[in-house]
Amino acid sequence: MVLACLLAPVRVRAQQYRRTDQFANQKVKARTAMKSQVNEITTQNSPLLEWVFTTQRKELGNVISKADPLRLQIIFTQVNRDAQNRPYVKHHTWRFRPDEYFFPASMVKMATAALALEKMNRLKVPGLDVDAEMRVLGEFPCQTTTGPDEFSRQQGFNTLHHNIKDVFLVSGNKSYDRLYEFVGQEYLNTQLWKKGYTSFQIVSRYGHFCTDEQNRVTNPVAFFRDGRQIYDQPLTENLKHYKNRMQRTEVGRGRIVNGQYAPGPRDFSTANTASLQDLHEVLMAIMMPQVMPREKRFYLRREDYRLLHKYMSMYPTESSDPVYEPYYTPTRMKYILYGNYGNHLPGVRVFNKVGQAFGFLTDCAYIVDFEHNVEFFLSATLYCNSDEVLNDDQYDYYTVGFPFLKKLGEVLLELERRRKKSHPARFDFLQHDYSTY
Repeated sequence: MVLACLLAPVRVRAQQYRRTDQFANQKVKARTAMKSQVNEITTQNSPLLEWVFTTQRKELGNVISKADPLRLQIIFTQVNRDAQNRPYVKHHTWRFRPDEYFFPASMVKMATAALALEKMNRLKVPGLDVDAEMRVLGEFPCQTTTGPDEFSRQQGFNTLHHNIKDVFLVSGNKSYDRLYEFVGQEYLNTQLWKKGYTSFQIVSRYGHFCTDEQNRVTNPVAFFRDGRQIYDQPLTENLKHYKNRMQRTEVGRGRIVNGQYAPGPRDFSTANTASLQDLHEVLMAIMMPQVMPREKRFYLRREDYRLLHKYMSMYPTESSDPVYEPYYTPTRMKYILYGNYGNHLPGVRVFNKVGQAFGFLTDCAYIVDFEHNVEFFLSATLYCNSDEVLNDDQYDYYTVGFPFLKKLGEVLLELERRRKKSHPARFDFLQHDYSTY
């Protein structure tokens, strides 16, 4: 009875909803109500997750009991569908701290990829699409020019398509840099803030070390179609200096610098930043824009969503261009549910992005179990660095972080498999042919 009460969807008065949903291509009758969501993401712990952690104390309790020093945060979003297959969502949080800093690492690549597609669409340049040849030039210190190692073997040059694929399949740093350089530092941050994702501060490349000053200057970028230049973007400099307002930005008791121990914490106030809520909502805006306010959505076409969905769920071993080294096993970039190791579950796809650096481990995932008609969003972050020394490569990813995220995903997947729903979901839009580029 307690479980039934916890799992029962909350009913609220829905706003009148009138439009044709371009994303799912489903016609909606006028005056048909749609429940986009039944609650907000708040800092109050969810009774459902409290119950889960109580019943799973043996498997999850070691991390749950140390949540504060581990900087643990969790957002779990259940999805229900109406008779027209339109989704509405209910959020659950545990130890959600929107102002507490964690280093997002590669998590910023997800929003950068979405904005690269949005910028391409807004430019409205004839012939400019994800498969146009992209040439990045180096005209400033720390800038590099696109080289053969970045080319698609199929096309013989670099493209936005190739960079986005690499960013999601193996979290390629150089590919992220190309997206960052095309979008531009000021435009990237300004557009995210305009959408309401105000915690974001994306200010640095990852492919190689650049100073703060060098990261504010982004490369000239040109696009070509059939050998003819169709767009030219000059070198761009952001004159603004950013500093986040997060709490606990000083991390660690020491760090390794040039092979030597340096006492004192590292201050991340000028580093890349994003709250778990903003990351979670960016994922929802990409995977399920119908449930997001219009201002928080990205200006994307149907084929853009398809491209993002495919590569967010594709395994590195399914790629033929490029062919990745054996290190990249199918679940290498799937922390939630798989813990970065092991075999993937039949009938299940994880649409996600992960981040791992300086002891911080983060994953934002939309999990779909096609065989059991299950879907849910799950985002979590935790700090796996018990010795509090940065850059010493002695992090607790494999002993603490990965096992916890794996078990958390398993527990909530089983919970959702048992939860009764009024209407089954139709997942046609999420089916992809992974044998093609």
